[in-house]
Amino acid sequence: MGKIAKILGYLIIFLIIILGVVSYFDYGGVKGMKNAINHMENCKSFDMNVDAQSKKNIAEIISTMANTSTVGLAFKSNHLKALGKEVDKKVPSPLVFLAVIFSDQKLANDMKIIKQSSFKYNNFCEGLYKNMMTSSQNKECFKRNLDKFSKLLKLNPEKTYTVAETCAKHGANGNKDAFRPFVDYLIQELSR
Repeated sequence: MGKIAKILGYLIIFLIIILGVVSYFDYGGVKGMKNAINHMENCKSFDMNVDAQSKKNIAEIISTMANTSTVGLAFKSNHLKALGKEVDKKVPSPLVFLAVIFSDQKLANDMKIIKQSSFKYNNFCEGLYKNMMTSSQNKECFKRNLDKFSKLLKLNPEKTYTVAETCAKHGANGNKDAFRPFVDYLIQELSR
């Protein structure tokens, strides 16, 4: 009889746990669980698996911007826009785009050159706005991705997050130039 009582005791405990879980899901727990799942689905993880062609396209965009006069860029704008559309399709997030640039010393140095032209630099920073704002909407995901981004580029994760989060707050007001301080920070830390 002792074994049967023990098995019945475990069965009762199991049923109580199942009833508790079912009650949780019936009384609002599902909404919380669905929201958590949706948050995770909307979180594009920081992944540096960028194909060679996308890296080549990013390098061409940055090098062309750095080494071409403003007037010369007008003649190359259609080609650069086409490259940009290809990059947008294949590169999962603006942080990955920036990581490709700033993990390559030549491109990081090209960014310093681009910064010297307010026309080029403003267009670059404003071009990041929409995708960076989308990335920053899910705060947990944004922080997690910034941590990975920081580790890859050997940056201080807390400082990187603080700068990016401050930029996102300014961007929430519609300031399309909001992420300029973030790019300034990357240039300051990573270019020579």
